[in-house]
Amino acid sequence: MAMNLAKAGYPLTVYNRTREREQPLLAAGAASAPDVAAAVARADVVLSCLRDPAAVRDVFLGAGGVISATTAGQVLVDHGTSGIALARELAARATAAGADFVDAPISGGPDGAAAATLSIMAGGSRAAFERLQPVLGAMGATIRYTGPSGSGQALKLANQLLVIVHQIVAAEAFAFAEKAGIDGHVFQEVILNSWGQSRMLERIVPRFASRSFALLPNAPLFLKDEALIEEGAAELGTPLPILKTVRGLLDRMVELGYGGDLAAALKLYEEDLR
Repeated sequence: MAMNLAKAGYPLTVYNRTREREQPLLAAGAASAPDVAAAVARADVVLSCLRDPAAVRDVFLGAGGVISATTAGQVLVDHGTSGIALARELAARATAAGADFVDAPISGGPDGAAAATLSIMAGGSRAAFERLQPVLGAMGATIRYTGPSGSGQALKLANQLLVIVHQIVAAEAFAFAEKAGIDGHVFQEVILNSWGQSRMLERIVPRFASRSFALLPNAPLFLKDEALIEEGAAELGTPLPILKTVRGLLDRMVELGYGGDLAAALKLYEEDLR
């Protein structure tokens, strides 16, 4: 994402807690900041993309973090999946400092980030969103204003609900078909051209057919997202009975050591749920 900003001509000051990850951007002309506060001090727009809410809270609200260095007129952006409540908290803290905060989570994965085809869902003030649009346009292809603070996170969590459930139910369908004697490659060819097809099915069924279960260590991230969905649903008073069932299956996967990739849910159906 940062490389695409550099390619678009934006002057960048970068900081990564793992400093060697800055090197490609420095080679592309970015400046390196010694810490978060120094990076923020040089910026009109501050963009972060962090692994989980704990990292977001630390980087934004910790000692020497983003909020401590924020000045009036800046726009602060969180591209991670961090939850509705934290987005609203950060928006309030930014407002108190005279800045704007936009929760702008992304979808599209590493391929979408590299190709600048991400979907970006932006919650906050419309004025801040309008100011950000050219910047976001350098990183994504589908960029939408979703409403007030927290709404970008809400839409991303709705997306993650679909992503998680689709992958688990795909394992269920694949195990059912194989038990009936259907070859996995035939399942793949037919279902991906039938009404049961989905983008997540395209992603995961080839791994079922080839038994490739360790390509992406993403189960911990999906468990994090699932917890954020439950948190948001509790705040909104929205029942999610299907997600509760899926949570039980995810917990069982981790308990059995299948938690590296959700494709390993197939092993759960084949080896544990008989």
